[in-house]
Amino acid sequence: MLERFSSQFQSAVLVVIILVMVLGLSSSFGGSQSQGCAGGAQAAIRAGGEPFTEGAFYAVMRLGFGRMESSELQPADARKHSANGMVERALLAQEAARLGFTIEPREALEQVLRRGEVYNTISVDAPAYLRVSPRPYPMRGEDGAIDRDALGDLVEGLRRTMGEFADWQAQEILAERMRDVVRSGVAVSPDEVWDQWVREREKATVRYIRFSSSYYADRVDPTVADLDGFIASHQQQVDDAYAAARTQYQGLPEQVRARHILIKVEATADEATKTSARTRAQALLAQARAADSHGFAELARANSEDTGTAPKGGDLGWNPRERMADAFDEAQFSLQPGQTSAVVETEFGFHIIRVEGRRQGDVAEVDAKRDLAEGLYRTAKGADAARAAATAMLARIRSGASLDTIATELTPPLPEVAEGETAPERDQNAPEVRTSEPFGATDAPFAGLSDAQAVTTAAFALTTQAPLPEAPIASGNDFVVLRLETREHATREELTGDERTRIVSGIRGSKEAEAVDMYVRALRVRAEREGRVTINPSILQYETTTDGEQTPPSAPESNEEG
Repeated sequence: MLERFSSQFQSAVLVVIILVMVLGLSSSFGGSQSQGCAGGAQAAIRAGGEPFTEGAFYAVMRLGFGRMESSELQPADARKHSANGMVERALLAQEAARLGFTIEPREALEQVLRRGEVYNTISVDAPAYLRVSPRPYPMRGEDGAIDRDALGDLVEGLRRTMGEFADWQAQEILAERMRDVVRSGVAVSPDEVWDQWVREREKATVRYIRFSSSYYADRVDPTVADLDGFIASHQQQVDDAYAAARTQYQGLPEQVRARHILIKVEATADEATKTSARTRAQALLAQARAADSHGFAELARANSEDTGTAPKGGDLGWNPRERMADAFDEAQFSLQPGQTSAVVETEFGFHIIRVEGRRQGDVAEVDAKRDLAEGLYRTAKGADAARAAATAMLARIRSGASLDTIATELTPPLPEVAEGETAPERDQNAPEVRTSEPFGATDAPFAGLSDAQAVTTAAFALTTQAPLPEAPIASGNDFVVLRLETREHATREELTGDERTRIVSGIRGSKEAEAVDMYVRALRVRAEREGRVTINPSILQYETTTDGEQTPPSAPESNEEG
């Protein structure tokens, strides 16, 4: 009985506090800056016939975004999400009232004080981390007693009267009750629980080989005849590319297109090391000068130590003056197309340079189209070659070839190098046998793929009895050959009560959030279609506020974390 009396006494005291605050503070806070839902001020927002002033809008902004770092969200987006949130709050509250829900402003204020929570609707279109409501706001002192000053400071910082704040929170609580109604209709079926359990528990490991289209595209050296044939059969594609890039071929500075072979040596290397590198370059020079463009490209692929261009046959693309090292620049601009330099020394080592073309000013349309067609041709041929290589590899594995043997073939040990010389590097796009970590049906553990999920899906379609796919798996222009190694299956025996409860909670939370979002958006669409929503465009402009502020001022700091 004493406990019941104590509870009733505390409630009575709380009511008195609220009445004193509403009556005493309503005249203290506000003035000309305090504008509520009614009165003569021009409405900034109307939702379902209910008007809101600019003062009400800026209060929502201050509460929702006053302490937001500028990097988190653009000011215009903060305004849009605040305005739309006010519309959504009003429409939800009106629906709740239509269903018979009610709450007095005094009761809403009592709930805020008891719980130490403040409601503020931010639009469902805002990022989830911004939409948390209610948010904690300490309303009690260290002794546990209600701190009326805390609420007063909050309301004053929002530039509301206590009555306006109470009306606001009453509408927010009605909106939350309507969300609860929507959430109550969500159910989680046993099949959904089992499917989620399977997604979590089923794991697979595979060994796989990625056949990168760019790896093979780098090794394509089209002739002029190849490009002209491609243009003839892909006229529209080339024309569209030229239309989009036409200006890139106008008013060009003097440029050359060159290939090179690099024998690396550190600038600080001793003379013996430099002599050895120069000798190696000189040995290649005679072959390079005797080769045509294709032969030089093959020589570069086999010998150049520039890992960025060696796979491309040493191709450096088109370059203006002063982009390369001085000695390199001087050599390449002294050559005519088809000519090869002597050995050129730079800080990077020793180069053999072959110039493939020169241009300046406006490039002729036929040449520009060939230039564009070359990239398209390489891409297409690279994809074709990747598919062919993957298909041949899958057939080989099907015939019984060991993946260990294939791995050794694809990635043989790198040769040892003498002290001071640069160790060769592997082409990161080259095919190699890799082994995945255990992964689930929604994971994508395959690095470098544009559509890794396609490979995951294919892996889970395999069994240990039939571990190979029927064909290579396409991932954009790349292709993957894989073999299932292990597969872990989910069992119903492991789906214990605790696990089931956890999964149900997770699924229900996601479905409830989705249901509320869909319901709110439908309310908004219907209200807009019926002409029951208006937002004054001026409040969405970041430069304009009622009191000349450029940013919404911060709400008073609280002791909340996060």
